[in-house]
Amino acid sequence: MANLTSLQAALSSVVPATGFMLDNRTVLSKLQFIEQYAQAIPYPYETDPRPFDSWADFLFMEGNTPEVLAELYRKPRLADGNLQPHQAMLFSMLTMLETPQALMNYFPHAHRDLYYRSLLGLKERAAAPSQVALAVELNQITPELRVPKGTLFSAGQDDNGTKIEYGLDADVFANHSRWRDLRWCYPGVSGSAKCAVVYGDDRDWNEQGVRLFDDIIPTEPVLTGRMLIADAFTQSEGDTTFVITLASVVDSARLTGHISGGDKWLDLSLSTTGSSQTLTFTLPASEGEISPPEALPGAPFDKPVLRIARQDGEPLPLINTVTVNHQQVANFEQVILTPFGYANHAMPSVDNMQLYIGIDDMLPGQTLSLFWQLNSPQPLDTQWQYLNHDNQWHSLEQHVVDFTHGLSGHGVWSVVLPDDASSTVTVMPTGRYWIRAVISPVGASTPGIADYPWLTGILTNGMTATLTNVSALDADRASQPLPAESITQPVTFINGVSGVVQPWRSVDGKAAETHHELAVRAAQRLAHRKRAMTWPDMVMLLKTEFPWVFDALIPSGDILTTVPALTQQILVVLPLVTEKDNDDVLRPMFNAARLERMSLYLQDLASSWQDIRVVNPRYRNVSLAYQVVFKEGVNPNYAEQQLRQSITDHYMPWGVGNATSIVLANHLGYYDILTYIQQQSYVDHVLNLTLNGAEDSVQGVDDEVLVLQWFE
Repeated sequence: MANLTSLQAALSSVVPATGFMLDNRTVLSKLQFIEQYAQAIPYPYETDPRPFDSWADFLFMEGNTPEVLAELYRKPRLADGNLQPHQAMLFSMLTMLETPQALMNYFPHAHRDLYYRSLLGLKERAAAPSQVALAVELNQITPELRVPKGTLFSAGQDDNGTKIEYGLDADVFANHSRWRDLRWCYPGVSGSAKCAVVYGDDRDWNEQGVRLFDDIIPTEPVLTGRMLIADAFTQSEGDTTFVITLASVVDSARLTGHISGGDKWLDLSLSTTGSSQTLTFTLPASEGEISPPEALPGAPFDKPVLRIARQDGEPLPLINTVTVNHQQVANFEQVILTPFGYANHAMPSVDNMQLYIGIDDMLPGQTLSLFWQLNSPQPLDTQWQYLNHDNQWHSLEQHVVDFTHGLSGHGVWSVVLPDDASSTVTVMPTGRYWIRAVISPVGASTPGIADYPWLTGILTNGMTATLTNVSALDADRASQPLPAESITQPVTFINGVSGVVQPWRSVDGKAAETHHELAVRAAQRLAHRKRAMTWPDMVMLLKTEFPWVFDALIPSGDILTTVPALTQQILVVLPLVTEKDNDDVLRPMFNAARLERMSLYLQDLASSWQDIRVVNPRYRNVSLAYQVVFKEGVNPNYAEQQLRQSITDHYMPWGVGNATSIVLANHLGYYDILTYIQQQSYVDHVLNLTLNGAEDSVQGVDDEVLVLQWFE
């Protein structure tokens, strides 16, 4: 057996092998071919009287079959010195053939490499450095500090002891600002609106994040109306009556009245009916005692407060007079309700999605740098505003630097807080500087599918930093995310900086492309030529361009061969379970905006005669009902929970993160499910089982995914 190590090393140094072999014959296959060929040649009895029927009997005499000789060729140490001369000659011939075989197998790689590199000019992509989001924290005696672009931060060492360092991507003008509040409002039906406090003094931030404007977040109706503040709002013996005269007629059916009673609002009953300019409210003696508000949201007053409000978005006319138990109140203050406070002037109704960000411990003129860690299905039409000292929302659009591109992805958003920004005005809770994003509502897609971003968190004094020495690190480091909290300090001490925060792991790092990966990429590019002309081309283009797509599936052969032919090319896409736009783990889907983006991408690469659409799978519920007897001594409630979880993991494993298991037109076999349940260790026997009410299997069609649902 020839030693070709040096030859193969020399060839691989020029063009690495990719696994393809032009001549993949082994020593055994060559010997077997020789045997087969020699069996067709009779042995000449007239020259040698030995009993050989063919030359094969002669070449492989004394039990040295091709298998025995191949093993002996591969392991020379097994030789006993008695090998026949002509068999030794076969070994010599096989050894001589190894070098030309190695050269022959090198030729396809060299030819392809010549074509890809010299003719097409392709080469391996370099390693892509990862990025992290950092926040710079200052010590108490440093009010603000510029941390320049390129400042290095230490992230430890790789396995070879090489330092891992990240450099700031831009200057950071750090200060003591802190993100302390997040709220939102959005329009409802018939002029109404809803609001929610998601994060604040009394609400901790969910470290997993929230979906902006998600219906599952508890909301309150947005009230429009007025608050009256006066010492004269006192309580008498028995019921207390309030008579209010308005500047114009209103429909009393839509009004509600409350008066402050310490830490709660006391309900007032309205006796006025129909349209009227005079409203009569009564506080029953049993309702409670009137007193100034104590920590009531939006009512920071030290006198009793009477609130008249409505939920349909319409304003309440000016209040001219107020009487309490037939005594006119001479001095009272009135203010107009806003979603989270009050004002002395009318405010626009909630016609758009409104996102409020509260910041404290900063001053006007300082830079507010926010890093938004979010994942968005689409860009949003966003207008940024701030609350000024006139209690008005004023535009920030000319000053904002927005690398989130309309909250379409994570990035830095920064602005110099205008000099007239105020933290003491009353439209919003005081003690914060307020930034507001006014977002045009997105047309709703399929129910249950998100149209707005998932916000993981916001960093003040935030900026991205990029790995600086990716080429010097070991091969695995570029593709491995840097764990959260790996960076805690700069490489060189910076006077005034007390610490560095890295709450999330790094993103976007990629290892250098290998020769094999280059070959695959080039072959794919040559196959589709950036044209969506065939079904495989469309699938390949879609998965290459959109990393959130796990797979794209084309119709079955039965559909593709129907007559008349299809007038529309429909691809069914499956999202990575981490990239789905809905919260249903068993029915992952993209929202309409992402589907449209993928459709337009393929359409731009296709013929004008094609009509390409990208769609979600159709999930069809299959009702599962059974009666099971559990083994003696097993808690039936616990066993039922375990059984349901086991069935889910087995028949719908994508629900626990295994995206590879999503299959279109899947089959739910009746006897397969019956057997699976019976095989569970805590099940004694199954009394009965039905799928969709029948003892029969269920088969999905081409674009369906069958999902088991328990019949209650």
